Amino acid sequence: MLTRALVDEVGDAFGVLPAVAGLADAERTTFSGRLGAGICNLYMYQLGYVWQDSARNVIPGADPLADFLYDDGAGHGVVLTEAKGSVHARVTAGSIKRITDVAYDRQVWDHIGKATRYGDVVHGYVVGTAARTDGSEALLHVAQTVRVNVGVGKKPSTPRSGRPSPGLTLGNYRAVFLLAGASRVVSAIDLLRRNAISEFREIPDQVFRRVKAAGRWFLVGDNMRLAWPWQWLWLWPERWPVPVFAIAEETAEPFLRALTEKGGDAELTFELPVLAASLGGLDLEGPAEHLALFPDGFALLNPSKLDFDLTRTWSPRRGL
Repeated sequence: MLTRALVDEVGDAFGVLPAVAGLADAERTTFSGRLGAGICNLYMYQLGYVWQDSARNVIPGADPLADFLYDDGAGHGVVLTEAKGSVHARVTAGSIKRITDVAYDRQVWDHIGKATRYGDVVHGYVVGTAARTDGSEALLHVAQTVRVNVGVGKKPSTPRSGRPSPGLTLGNYRAVFLLAGASRVVSAIDLLRRNAISEFREIPDQVFRRVKAAGRWFLVGDNMRLAWPWQWLWLWPERWPVPVFAIAEETAEPFLRALTEKGGDAELTFELPVLAASLGGLDLEGPAEHLALFPDGFALLNPSKLDFDLTRTWSPRRGL
């Protein structure tokens, strides 16, 4: 909510509000990091990369190391990406260029061409975002691998589906289902990552609330329905003060089906849809039913526009 409060939403140009100058140093550093990560993620989506995981989950022990690994599902490998953010009174195009260039040399370059369990690192980026505290200007600079591999580093045509690396896919959707309140799916992913198949099969069923927004069905985990905030959401959604995290049903179905098949000793592979992103903002008072939809199916929904009466259940043994 702090990011929303300090980013200028008026007009077409990106910038921060002058109130950011009043933040304590530690809080401004945190805000800068969140700003940089958010802009980096949007930039990578624009390039056609859909699925991501923390690089430290894949390349443990490497230091220094960039933040994220991305996959577009085309099967040619993964790309390593570092996000940089700077909010300062005296940022310039030269200063953000220096920051990104140094980060590329220190955190990305040494890993290009290296093999990981998610595939070879075929390209690297550092996406740097800088904004002046007076709100007068915001700047973007991207450092990337000079030699562009086939199909990498250029904006591709938007695919309708992809086959991302299984390991990276598990990491991506672990975060999505955690945010969407589906803790038993999160436990299932953790067990599959450890290859604990017998324990995976014993996980209790995961109940989802099924809701419709803007003509598309979404699933919201129901594990926390007895805690007072979630009970409040089901009973009085118009009073819920924050967006609802969800996953598009058309994405959840093939993902959960692959988990169930893995529990039956099948090879873990994913064929997942790539959805058209829709980033409408966070106006809870507005008419929008979904406030943001990302290509991997993750969504922020407007609780006042939803009907939570329908349910679906996923079982590790029987599927969805």
